[in-house]
Amino acid sequence: MATEFPPQTIQGSNSRELDELRDLLLGPEKRDLHHIKKRLDDPTLRALEVSRVLPEAISHRITRDKKLSNALQPVIDDGVDSYLRTHSQAITDAIVPVMGESLKTALYIKVRNKLESINDFFVRNFSLKGFRWRFESIKSKKSMDEIIHFHTLRYRVEQVFIIHRNSGSVLQHVSEFKDEAIEEASMFSETLKAIQSSASHQNDPAVNTLQLGNHTVWVEQGNQLMLAGVIRGTPSYEIRQVFKKTLTKIENDFREEINSFDGKDVSSFKSCEDQLKACLKVEYGKRNSSLKPLWIITACIVLMLSVWGYFSIREHILWNRYVDRLNSAHGIVVTKHEKIGNNFYISGLKDPMAINPYELLAEINIDPKRVISEWEPYFALHPDIISQRARKILEAPETVSFRSENGILYVSGLAPDKWIKNAQEKASAIPGIIRLEKDNLFDLNASELFLARVSVQLEPPQTVFLNFSDGTLIISGSAPHEWIQKMRQKVRTMPGIVHVNDSNLVDIDVSELAMIKERIESHVFLFRIGGATPVPNQEKIIETLAGEINQLNEIISKIGRGHVEIVGHTDNTGSEKANLKVSQNRAEKVLNLLRQKGTNTRYLTAIGVGDKEPLRKSRSSLDREMNRSVTFRVLFH
Repeated sequence: MATEFPPQTIQGSNSRELDELRDLLLGPEKRDLHHIKKRLDDPTLRALEVSRVLPEAISHRITRDKKLSNALQPVIDDGVDSYLRTHSQAITDAIVPVMGESLKTALYIKVRNKLESINDFFVRNFSLKGFRWRFESIKSKKSMDEIIHFHTLRYRVEQVFIIHRNSGSVLQHVSEFKDEAIEEASMFSETLKAIQSSASHQNDPAVNTLQLGNHTVWVEQGNQLMLAGVIRGTPSYEIRQVFKKTLTKIENDFREEINSFDGKDVSSFKSCEDQLKACLKVEYGKRNSSLKPLWIITACIVLMLSVWGYFSIREHILWNRYVDRLNSAHGIVVTKHEKIGNNFYISGLKDPMAINPYELLAEINIDPKRVISEWEPYFALHPDIISQRARKILEAPETVSFRSENGILYVSGLAPDKWIKNAQEKASAIPGIIRLEKDNLFDLNASELFLARVSVQLEPPQTVFLNFSDGTLIISGSAPHEWIQKMRQKVRTMPGIVHVNDSNLVDIDVSELAMIKERIESHVFLFRIGGATPVPNQEKIIETLAGEINQLNEIISKIGRGHVEIVGHTDNTGSEKANLKVSQNRAEKVLNLLRQKGTNTRYLTAIGVGDKEPLRKSRSSLDREMNRSVTFRVLFH
């Protein structure tokens, strides 16, 4: 009997079986797709995967084209630029130690080469050697370069040939000169023939060197090739070594080409040209590394610049001094000043009473011919200028003094009555003057009144007499030194007094000083032989001397000058050194004796002169006794 199942059960069973079948068939792919999706959706995993293949991808892409380089260029540029801006100090710190010494060395070499070049220029053009070369060039009718080349060149390899020995063919040829600059073609043709003919004499050592005119041909022979150099001058042994090394290298590098050479096609040897050019050596005579001519020329230039600078600075200082003097002068206003070429220009305003600018130029030692001046006239209102203007316009006598203040002209002194009235009328017409004040102006005919006013101001002692005549104050008689000094100061400011004549005025203090000087210098204080012990019975001299010196001190304190020297002497027996010491001790002995008498020694000085200033010539014992003494000198300074 068949069992029946419900339709739902059959359907559910089929669904599970389909799921299992689907899982068996599609499960792995589904899981792989899920894993791939997860790797694509996860940025960390994706970056990790890219990092594994990125280096190989970049390397592979770069070999194909430059698209990757072009794409990364802006990013790299921005990154480098940003780093340089933010880390400039770090980059500087890293570069400076590396490049500092290199830059220093390069700069030194550059400067040294430049100095040597300048030195060579001066040697060739301004030294004695250069003048001799120039004279030789003129005499021989050769160019200066040829003469210099002849005297300084040791040797120069001008041409190098590489020749095939079997065929005699020239495989390659280099020259120091361009084709059009090579010397006569016939000479080089002969040279080439001689070199080619030497190939058949390879075992003859004589052909290793050929002499052709001014040129020497050195031949270096190899196994299959031959190298020949055309040399001017006397070459050194090192050149032959260079030839030998070059020939060996060419034979090694071109072995196949040499073996296959058919005697005609030399194009395969074109590339050995650079190796041959290394043989084109040149050597000149030793340079003068001391740079002596350059230093001499430099010293001359520095000297000339120093002289020019000195005069330029001096000229500038003198001109500024001139402008400053004008600016400080009354009645002159400088509005513009400058230097134009080799001349000076100055302009401004000038009062007719101001100083003369042209006279000032001569005073400051500036050539007036180099100064262009433009002065516009104007009336200055400075008190000194107004006073000068008033004196000139009013034609004032010397006995009249002027002082201007706030537009008022104060006139003082002595003048005729007619002049006084005339001045009062003209004063208001003077620029800068409003009115005239003449309270201290006296009639010249009333000189007695003026003299009385002077006497009141000077307060002369009864021994002084005053007189006045034509603006001159005449003073006679005698007066103390202090009054005379005060009088001379006062009369300078007194209006109406033009001159002072005090030649007949005796200075009492000075007169008394002369008498005291004569008395003091007449004293002689004697000493025993060989020491500073005074001769007995001279106490009276010290007492008298002390009183006279006290009087002298009072006068010196008044006149403000003078002092006394106490001079010690010896006879001519004994050594100079001993005599100086004894004479000094004697002078100091007298100075101490005066102090003991209460004398003020402020103006006293003790000196010893030994036997240099004897009172008498030492002819007798009495003369020598007088020389063993102390004397006195009164000096004014």
